[in-house]
Amino acid sequence: MTMSEKAFTPRADRPTLMREHAVARAKRAAAAAPRVPIGAAGALSHKALLDLARESDASKNRAATATGAYAQMMRDYPGRFGLFAALPLPDVEGSLREIEYALDTLKLDGICLLTHTDKRHLGHPDEDELYAELDKRKAVVFVHPSVPTCCRALLEEIPPLVAEIPQDTTRAVTNLLFSGTLSRFRDIRFIFTHAGGSVPMVANRMLHYAPQHVHDRLAAMKENMDSVLQRQFYDIAGT
Repeated sequence: MTMSEKAFTPRADRPTLMREHAVARAKRAAAAAPRVPIGAAGALSHKALLDLARESDASKNRAATATGAYAQMMRDYPGRFGLFAALPLPDVEGSLREIEYALDTLKLDGICLLTHTDKRHLGHPDEDELYAELDKRKAVVFVHPSVPTCCRALLEEIPPLVAEIPQDTTRAVTNLLFSGTLSRFRDIRFIFTHAGGSVPMVANRMLHYAPQHVHDRLAAMKENMDSVLQRQFYDIAGT
C-alpha cells in the first residue's frame, strides 16, 4: 500500500473516525484536568453530530451511537461533562422518540438544535409538537447556527463562518419570536450561542418594524418583545 493510499480515508468512514477522535480527546481532557466545566456540553454536541442525526438511517444510527458513547463518558467521569442530544429534524416523530430516549433513559442535560433544517428555521408551525414536548419537560435547548445553502457564497472572499453564522442565529431568534413560539412554549429554556448573534443590535428594529399582528399576538399572551427576549439565555463562552 502506498503512502497516498494510507492517507486516504473513504468518505463513509470519516464520521466514525471523527466520533472516535472526539471521544478520545475528551477522555484525555477528563483524565488530565481535575474539573472540566459542564459547559463542555456544547463541544460534545458538535454540528457534525447534528448533521449525522438528520441524514440517512445509517447516519442517524451513527449519531445515536456517538450520543451513547458520550453519555457513557459522562458516567465514567461524573460531574466533569454535560451533553446535549442531537435530534433528526426535520423528522418530528423521530425527534420525539430521541427526546424520550435522551432525557429519560440517558439522563442527558438537554437538547441541541440547529438554527435551521433544510429551508426551515426554528419556529416553523410543523415543529409545534416538538416544542410542546420540550415545553412540557421544561427542557434546556442549546441552539447552534448553521449556514443556509442560499448564503454560502454571497461574499466571494469572506468565509460564511465570519458573516453568516451570527446572522442565522438572529434569523432563528426572530422567527421564534415573531411566530409566537417563544411565548406559547415559554417553559423551554433556550440557550442561544454566540451571544445571540446580532440580536442585541437588532432588537430595537424588531420592536419598531415588526408587523402589527406580531405585537397583537404577543399582547394576547400578555407578552411583549422585551419581556420575551430578556427571558432567554445567551451563551458567551465562545462555543
